[in-house]
Amino acid sequence: MLSLFAAAAILLGSQDESLEVVWELEAAGSGSVRTLALSHDRKWLASGGSDKKVRIWDLSTGKLVQEASGHTADVSTVTWSADGKHVVSGSWREDLVRRWEASSGKQLKSMPVKDAWTLGDGTPNLPAPARVRAAHFSPDGKLLALALDEHIALCNPQTLAELGRLPGHRPPKQDPTEPGIGGSYDIGVYAVAFSADSGKIVSGGTDRVARIWDVKTRKELHALKGHSKTVGAACFSPDGKRTATGSYDGTVRTWDVKSGKELRSWSLGGGGVMSVSFGSGGKWLVAGSEGGDAKIWDSESGEEVVGVSKGLRGVEFSFSSDGALLAGGGSSGTLTVWRMPGVASQDNK
Repeated sequence: MLSLFAAAAILLGSQDESLEVVWELEAAGSGSVRTLALSHDRKWLASGGSDKKVRIWDLSTGKLVQEASGHTADVSTVTWSADGKHVVSGSWREDLVRRWEASSGKQLKSMPVKDAWTLGDGTPNLPAPARVRAAHFSPDGKLLALALDEHIALCNPQTLAELGRLPGHRPPKQDPTEPGIGGSYDIGVYAVAFSADSGKIVSGGTDRVARIWDVKTRKELHALKGHSKTVGAACFSPDGKRTATGSYDGTVRTWDVKSGKELRSWSLGGGGVMSVSFGSGGKWLVAGSEGGDAKIWDSESGEEVVGVSKGLRGVEFSFSSDGALLAGGGSSGTLTVWRMPGVASQDNK
């Protein structure tokens, strides 16, 4: 059911400003929202979840535009092409990546994915069907990055054919106490994201390290060490100078991309951090946790700006490219879009 709020608000921490709810869907499907992404032109919102469907929404009204079926398991990742015409989706329980036409919801391509991961005793395993935990289109439209069992695949955005690989993340040994999605030990790469200039990739995985890569040379630039559990979320600031990471240890950290040094860290309650996103030109940083807690910080001063945890569980968050809108989803199946205070939309300039 779609609920529109003309003046609904959630109070900002200790400040007088408020978040205006643009729209809220109390039942955005028959299951939890596990992933969401906003198109670069700020017109559309794609979501995926436990009901195995990919949905596309009108970002300004909340109207369901398309509903795509085809996945046989939970949808764990969705990403928009640079031109906004296609959505790619994947599942951590399914060895396929799928490309959809956004305007029609038609599946244009599916591609099986394989990965050769290393066994606990260090023995290389033969290539086998791989799970897709995260995917991200490069902003220049030339590449699609997939987070697989141990490697990061770089693919052709149209054909989905693999063009190359980054070594990815492999834990030094299997640790049965390390939680994976679903509460069991799970080896692999959990996060991948391009910088705005498409020149770098940040990734995170079960080795508890975030890594920055040079896309052209495919060489690792920095290993960002500090988290004590799986790094499940990562992104770049809009100017590409910082990256943010979230971990199952319940912390969020920012890092200097040039030096690889840690800049700030925060604790977020409610279990593992599932999403991080910069907004307002990199000034604000939002993070959501598996247990439902969510916070927005001033990424430069480190001060908390707002906590929006109670209404959303299993939180996934993403800012629009201009930082004027914030989308969030959770385990209840609710989707919400807020308008950020004091941030003018590019559409109104």
